Amino acid sequence: MSQEIEIGLGKKGRLGYALDDVAIVPSRRTRDPEDVSTSWQIDAYEFDVPVIGAPMDSVTSPATAIAMGKMGALGVLDLEGLWTRYEDPTPLLDEIAGLPADQATERIQQIYAEPVKPELITQRLHEIRAAGVTVAGALSPQRTQQFYSTVVDAGVDLFVIRGTVVSAEHVSSGQEPLNLKKFIYDLDVPVIVGGASNYTAALHLMRTGAAGVLVGFGGGAVERLDFFPDLAVGLAAERLALAVDADDRLMQAVRPDVIFRILGHISRPRTFGTASDRRFEHRRA
Repeated sequence: MSQEIEIGLGKKGRLGYALDDVAIVPSRRTRDPEDVSTSWQIDAYEFDVPVIGAPMDSVTSPATAIAMGKMGALGVLDLEGLWTRYEDPTPLLDEIAGLPADQATERIQQIYAEPVKPELITQRLHEIRAAGVTVAGALSPQRTQQFYSTVVDAGVDLFVIRGTVVSAEHVSSGQEPLNLKKFIYDLDVPVIVGGASNYTAALHLMRTGAAGVLVGFGGGAVERLDFFPDLAVGLAAERLALAVDADDRLMQAVRPDVIFRILGHISRPRTFGTASDRRFEHRRA
């Protein structure tokens, strides 16, 4: 039953619940941890740990992606970050970490003014491939058409198209937008796309043929909508609704960017059936 509240004169909105609004309560039956499997699968790739590393310079480096892969999770490298702009970005990352607040924005803009180099995209993905783990890289919709052939040729296993908000039908008068449905259809690599902030937008992304949909604002691993209450969305309700549709369409509704927040949030999305959380089930003998 839909719950609508009056927002203003003549305006109504559907009541939604965020992850902070939800508590997990044990049912009448509990299960021993050794009898539970947390493995999940997207397309042909199976993982033991239901965690995806957010593609951000502050979270995932090639070494981090390799380490996560060896632990059974999925690390996703930002292919527009410093690791594809500089041969060795470590000194710059250390500098950014120590910048005072009044200088940070200007200096970060200067550092990121260096163009993305296709040869470094290839080099970084080859590094991850050589470690024997699943290779995943992320591009923004604006850069996808420019660099996708480099990414595919480098041997990526999972292609992530990720932005703050991504829609199935972007309209632009200044440039030809990315046609997600055609792009995904023509590509031989499974695509994860997002973020989508509500049920309808995510459902449209599902229909593009993507292997996975990022549910929620996809800007960063430390999503802090609590600082902007007017922008907060009911992700809990949206994910629960999407899980039902995902089952019908053999889709995965995943949300990697919540994994580096409060640890309690790792279990909450699973409760709603997102990611491959529907596979959180009794381990068969």
